[in-house]
Amino acid sequence: MGGQGSAPDPFTLFLGSLLACASIYVLGFCQARAIPVEGLRLVQHHERDPQTKKLTRVRLEIELPKGFPPQYVAAVSHAASHCAVKRAMVEPPEFSTEVRIACSAATGAAESGEDSPAGSQAPAQALV
Repeated sequence: MGGQGSAPDPFTLFLGSLLACASIYVLGFCQARAIPVEGLRLVQHHERDPQTKKLTRVRLEIELPKGFPPQYVAAVSHAASHCAVKRAMVEPPEFSTEVRIACSAATGAAESGEDSPAGSQAPAQALV
């Protein structure tokens, strides 16, 4: 199934979102303090269990350029840790799956088979 390797798979995109999110937080931290970002680099490493292929560790490496203010070294790491994607992994949301049969023009209603509790839900769509 899919595009024969023509694009990143969804899990690779997910891992990329972790790095992009942390990068945005680090960039915002530096910009708010007028700290130059030339030479700043973020690198993400991840490990998987060899048997289950389950992701077991994600490590973010922040390479600071020469001249980075030493008083902000710990704080820039703290800024990266506020990444919303990381926080969603550390404190995961409840996941559910809902199946709906498309509405008919006659009734205007959708039939559904829910496995999630009632409450506020933000709908998302996937194209298959």
